[in-house]
Amino acid sequence: MLKFRKALMALSALALAFASSSVAQAAEKKDMGLYVNLATKDTIKAGHAFAHALKLNERGHPMAFFLNGDAVLIAVKNAPQTSFEGKPLQAWLKDVMAKGGKVIVCNVCIKLHNIKQEDLIDGATLGSPEIVSEYLFDPNYQVISW
Repeated sequence: MLKFRKALMALSALALAFASSSVAQAAEKKDMGLYVNLATKDTIKAGHAFAHALKLNERGHPMAFFLNGDAVLIAVKNAPQTSFEGKPLQAWLKDVMAKGGKVIVCNVCIKLHNIKQEDLIDGATLGSPEIVSEYLFDPNYQVISW
């Protein structure tokens, strides 16, 4: 029985070591990008999405945002903005672009909100299935949604 326990503990330790090394290896893939699907202008959710992506970008991960639903309002010039951690959501979005992040805005969603392309901040790109699929199906990008 003692040998069985020792063998079980050794096997458990080996499994834990293997799992830990797999996680560490995944975290080291700095070329892995982050594709953020943001469908809300909710201050906490949107702010968290921006802060999270920018933190990962500091560690070397490229980022792309797809704004859809109410989130398209974050990209509208002169639109009222709420603040996350003392900074307007649109300022967070501009920080994403300043760090090389791509911002794609849902074309259908802006039409539903009666927004024109010229109402969007500079640097925002209108989305299309072709543009979105570049990131969505890229094996070097992980998708996260808010």
